[in-house]
Amino acid sequence: MTAVTLSDEVVGKLRPCAEQAELRDSAGHLIGYFMPIKRGAPQGPPPSDAVYRLDELAMPTGVSDLASNIDHYLYGDSRRVGGDE
Repeated sequence: MTAVTLSDEVVGKLRPCAEQAELRDSAGHLIGYFMPIKRGAPQGPPPSDAVYRLDELAMPTGVSDLASNIDHYLYGDSRRVGGDE
């Protein structure tokens, strides 16, 4: 792996790199990685990954205010009245 330091002019521009490289700030702290861009046909999501199939897995809950009161149903917070608060 190669360490890379970027100037302000380069930040925000995407360039392909041949190998994985570290991105460090001026003090030498690791702040991220550059990953190689693979050329060719785009790969689809793995068929076993449920996050890509949420629309297939969704089911009716019968709870009409679920979106506005999600914190109530998940964490027991006070229920919101009116739904737009």
